[in-house]
Amino acid sequence: MFCSNCGKQNPDDAKYCYHCGEKLNSVKPDPVKPEKPKKPKSKMPLVLAAILIVAVAAAGIYFVTSPSRKLAAYQETYDGLDDRFYPYIIDDSDQAAFDEDKNVLKEAIAKEDLDACKYASNQLDQLETELKSTVGDKIKTLASSVDNANTSNLCEVEINDIAQYQEAGEKYLEKKDYLNAKKQYVECQRIIDAANSASQYGMELRQVDVTNFPSVKLYLSISDLTSGESLDQLDASGFSLKEKISAKVGYKDVKIKSVSQMDQKEGLNTAIVADVSASMGSNLGLAQTAMSNFVSSMQFNVNDNAALYSFADTVNREQFFTNEETTLKNAINSLSMGNMTALYDAIVYSISDITVENGAKCVIAFTDGMENNSHSTKSYVIEKAKQYDIPVYIIGIGSGVSNYDLTDIAEQTGGQYWNINNVSSMDQIYNEIYQAQKAMYVVQYTTQKESQTDLEREVYIRFSNDQYLVRAEKTYVPSNYTIDGFVFHDSDSRYLSESELDNLSEEEVLIALNELYARRNYKFQTNQFLIAHFNKCSWYNGTETDQAKVEKTFNKYEVANKDLLVKYEKKHQLNNRK
Repeated sequence: MFCSNCGKQNPDDAKYCYHCGEKLNSVKPDPVKPEKPKKPKSKMPLVLAAILIVAVAAAGIYFVTSPSRKLAAYQETYDGLDDRFYPYIIDDSDQAAFDEDKNVLKEAIAKEDLDACKYASNQLDQLETELKSTVGDKIKTLASSVDNANTSNLCEVEINDIAQYQEAGEKYLEKKDYLNAKKQYVECQRIIDAANSASQYGMELRQVDVTNFPSVKLYLSISDLTSGESLDQLDASGFSLKEKISAKVGYKDVKIKSVSQMDQKEGLNTAIVADVSASMGSNLGLAQTAMSNFVSSMQFNVNDNAALYSFADTVNREQFFTNEETTLKNAINSLSMGNMTALYDAIVYSISDITVENGAKCVIAFTDGMENNSHSTKSYVIEKAKQYDIPVYIIGIGSGVSNYDLTDIAEQTGGQYWNINNVSSMDQIYNEIYQAQKAMYVVQYTTQKESQTDLEREVYIRFSNDQYLVRAEKTYVPSNYTIDGFVFHDSDSRYLSESELDNLSEEEVLIALNELYARRNYKFQTNQFLIAHFNKCSWYNGTETDQAKVEKTFNKYEVANKDLLVKYEKKHQLNNRK
């Protein structure tokens, strides 16, 4: 096929001339007649023409462009569309208009239709002009929606963050940096939506561990609230933490030292509390099997620890915290039957014991639920567990369990209640407890004001990525999470009353009496419970073994309070006092 413009031959199926780029007709033109020889012209015009061609080429001007070059140019335009339009796309309608015009250009390039390419490119140019002219107003609309949003459910730190985002958004808008301005207001809206909507995802700050103060560990549960499943393998870079110690200074960004999930990485401390009262009867064997199975499920390879407590008329620590599976099972199998049921005292005792252990903590009680001999009340058990953020899981053994009070204790402390009639149902219980405890994220940081343990800390922690935004806050006082050995820290400077003692467990009455002696450096020699308890207290320095000598150093308050406590033990037949 010959070109009608230049007369040169091209393949029959060509659409454009390979030589001059002109569109070809389907009809072949007449052969070009040979021209008569002409006289040679002066070389000077040819030289000038060559110079002109070079100059035009250098200026980037071409009179004839091949279709392949034009298509390449449109393809280059298409490839750069996202970067070109992204700063001006503010809402879904912008995105839809852009996607539509972009697809038109894509199809035109695929068909090698230069006219359609030109049309689509013009449409995109018009859209760009329109978006540029309206983007400022759309950003102002975003800003207005943030200004008028409901902020009643926001935390203090979130209100402060939104104010900072708004200030930054205004500055970007003044600079016509629409992309960054948009980001500020979108982040504001995400925080507001997370606070106001019934989000599918949630975060709960379940425990605070200050055993290595000023290094603090926060234990977080992050889950899909619909399914109950934990959100695993979240990137540590998505976590941020703020802490406030004084209203004057406000919240400060705090560097997070580490983030990890507990499972297979960090140990869990478990206080196993076993009912050996007479009412258990044949169910004691069932409980022993259930407890042994639970011990078998523990992750001792990552320093899980457990202690065993039994209760009937009184509470006994059968085994200190250990990571030896065999030792724990031997203690469980050696349990013997008692008489009455001091369940509440046993839970309080185990809470006081587990508080000083390093890491996450929980109490699991196996009982028939027939409480009849505790000095502590149900409300005191709940108060004590909440003070130290320790969840209490209760497993009812047998079919005659009265579960109202047991369920109330479990739910109010962040635990759960189950009733089992046979051991086969324990697998589900293991999984649920481990899902609640071992799926937790551990966020470690160093708190401010390291020497002042009595100062209140307010922490706000957030995880945010493209998919999730969850947050939690908690107020805690480090000194409230440590056992200092004192039931009454001021029993050497004021008179106690009997009504105050009515709130205590049997073990706490024992501690309250003996802290009078411990404060005066009496060295306990036979009672293993008191030896273990006071040895955990940093202030204790037992050196004097003569009890009578220590009593001679008591002041008038200590003498009166000692007499009151001994009298109280006799009255209520506590601690084997006759």
